[in-house]
Amino acid sequence: MSKIIEITATVVEERRPPNCENFVILRCRPNEERDRETFGHSFAVVGNAAPGEITLQLSYRFFGYFVDNERFGPQFKLSTFTPARPHGPAGVVKYLQ
Repeated sequence: MSKIIEITATVVEERRPPNCENFVILRCRPNEERDRETFGHSFAVVGNAAPGEITLQLSYRFFGYFVDNERFGPQFKLSTFTPARPHGPAGVVKYLQ
């Protein structure tokens, strides 16, 4: 298994395959420039999160590792996550909504 890393990113899309309970596929945009250089402008996050636990357009601190899925390509395999603190007035407004 790869070393667990942390990446802070904004969730831009959420998909839940049918009959998979808490399994979620997220499309995320890295918040930090250095992460965009390393991981690209968007990447997939896969793992477990209860319905309603993820909010689109909010930032989260994701902990996990990258895997290369034979069918879908590189994905960030989620171990755990926590909401990131909002930055700036727009982030605070979105968080409060």
